[in-house]
Amino acid sequence: MRGLPGLLVTLALVWLAAVLQQSMAQRLAVFGCEPNFLLAVMAPMALVSRPAVGGWIGFAAGLTQGALAGANLTHYVISRTVAGFLTSLGSLLDIRLAIGVAGLVCAACTLVAQVLFMFLAPPPGGSIVSYLLTSFGTSVYDALLAMPIYALIRRWFGPQTVA
Repeated sequence: MRGLPGLLVTLALVWLAAVLQQSMAQRLAVFGCEPNFLLAVMAPMALVSRPAVGGWIGFAAGLTQGALAGANLTHYVISRTVAGFLTSLGSLLDIRLAIGVAGLVCAACTLVAQVLFMFLAPPPGGSIVSYLLTSFGTSVYDALLAMPIYALIRRWFGPQTVA
């Protein structure tokens, strides 16, 4: 994702994910696991970006999610920036991932972000096991959401084939 079109699409997708997170996440909960739309959008965008850009996308997602939560932004920003950077390291391999593999990478990105967040801001009441189980369910949910997003982003911003 390069240039002004990439920046505009990134801003639009992060904004749309923030709107969906505020309005629909609690209504779409399955067994207590809510989707995290910002992570489900951040991970596919980071997969097709350079590491520095992936870190900035994670920063934007963390800043937005922290602002939505009304909490200390530091925990969200650090965890999402690191997850976005680590996810975008895969773009250095210069391979085209299948949609299912991209979903697994997005699930891993969600788990990394949630575990980092757990270490930065421990869950209330010390219920780490329930937090980790919920994080695992959220990562599966986000993987399912991220697959079509990755397919669209890859189609729009992926390498062009010349016949």
